[in-house]
Amino acid sequence: MVYPMTTVAPDTSSSPLDEDGARLALAEFAEAVDDAIAAIREVVAKDPDRVWTLRELRDAAGEGRRSSAMTSALFKLEELGELTVNYLTSTVVKSQQ
Repeated sequence: MVYPMTTVAPDTSSSPLDEDGARLALAEFAEAVDDAIAAIREVVAKDPDRVWTLRELRDAAGEGRRSSAMTSALFKLEELGELTVNYLTSTVVKSQQ
């Protein structure tokens, strides 16, 4: 028996409810990143001369925070010039400003 093959086009329309949900999720993620930034700053301030591994810093500042928020926070702090991240050695230091 042969069955005809049909293709269903994806629904590309978005409802206002979908957009509101996306905005809410984005706002919640931005808040989580801001929280992670504050936690990382606090941990680094306690020992500003220390060379941290990425894992040590995440363990010290993570406290149940989402890893995606922690990663975004590290990127943001690096972008702001507050941290220097060496991706070859997986280390983080407070930038000398």
